Amino acid sequence: MPSPYPPGTYPDKLYRDIHGADVAPAPGGKPLKYIPSGAIDGVNKNYTFPVAPPATNFQIFWNGLLQNDGDDYTLSGNILTMVLAPSTGDKLIAYF
Repeated sequence: MPSPYPPGTYPDKLYRDIHGADVAPAPGGKPLKYIPSGAIDGVNKNYTFPVAPPATNFQIFWNGLLQNDGDDYTLSGNILTMVLAPSTGDKLIAYF
């Protein structure tokens, strides 16, 4: 179904999923899962999301371990910067 909203404009709490469809978590429902874009190669520390995550409702897991804001990563808009570069084969998964 096509979006009823003009490109680049989303109501509060409405996001696009990885297939470009508008989605929103149900009230009180669990957050959506995102895989950040960027090379996981032991060098790259910068990753992006299709939308800017809300800072108050964001979790990033590195190989299943919850990372701490400020100690392990920073988030600015839709850009995630890890303090250490994940190695080839590592997994980054975010929920927001």
